Amino acid sequence: MPLRGPWLLGLLGRKAEARSLIDAVLHDHPQTAYAHVAMARLVAQDGGEPSEIERHAREALQLDPDLLAAQYLLGVAAMRRHDIPAAESVFRTVLERNPRAAAAQIQLANLQLAQGEP
Repeated sequence: MPLRGPWLLGLLGRKAEARSLIDAVLHDHPQTAYAHVAMARLVAQDGGEPSEIERHAREALQLDPDLLAAQYLLGVAAMRRHDIPAAESVFRTVLERNPRAAAAQIQLANLQLAQGEP
């Protein structure tokens, strides 16, 4: 079950409260893939370190290899590291598995525009 409460708090600017809630879930239930995705999202929204985004995304994928949100967040982390080939590869993988993944489509288009591709 996705953790929507902390995500909404993050969107509302209550990031410290959201982080506290996610930290509590991770402390009590470290094997919860969605909690790792929620933390990776929050870190990404807050402009945090790519390594922290990647760490939580990889932990989520270890727990649930089919979790596309975690795969997408690996692409976000790669973008933040300016590793364009890795980011493109991740977003293409997400789109192969779900061609309707709008966020991955947008990120891939942004990467192509940044590189001067049509």
